Amino acid sequence: MFWRYNEIDFDETGFWPPALPANRLSWQDITRVALCYEIHPIALSDWDYWAFQTNDPMLFVWVEINEQTTAKGFTKDVHERFGSPDVPAMKCWVDSERCIRTYVIWPQEEIGRSLYVARKKHWWSQRAELYYCSLTQELR
Repeated sequence: MFWRYNEIDFDETGFWPPALPANRLSWQDITRVALCYEIHPIALSDWDYWAFQTNDPMLFVWVEINEQTTAKGFTKDVHERFGSPDVPAMKCWVDSERCIRTYVIWPQEEIGRSLYVARKKHWWSQRAELYYCSLTQELR
């Protein structure tokens, strides 16, 4: 299960989407943090986001890095909690030839390891047109 947010509220105990305050994720529940970059293969748009792997193997949370989350200080808080290593050039990111590029920043011993790997490719449809896309899964 993935939660994906482009807006977030947070405090010293965790974070949650403003529209769903009951969906609080505690900072202690996070086991890995990755800085990610996604390129949409059709629309040619892109997003930077934080990916959080939790101690629940079925739950991943993506938080978009944008003006809203940056202005609220969320990115700064993530850096303070999980470290802020130098991010390599895009060509050095794992999965750099695919649509999702990841660079794990925490735990420190996993810096540079991908959070996701390609699992399989499949066809999908949008507005009655077929597209080819690769599915991803998390690494353990």
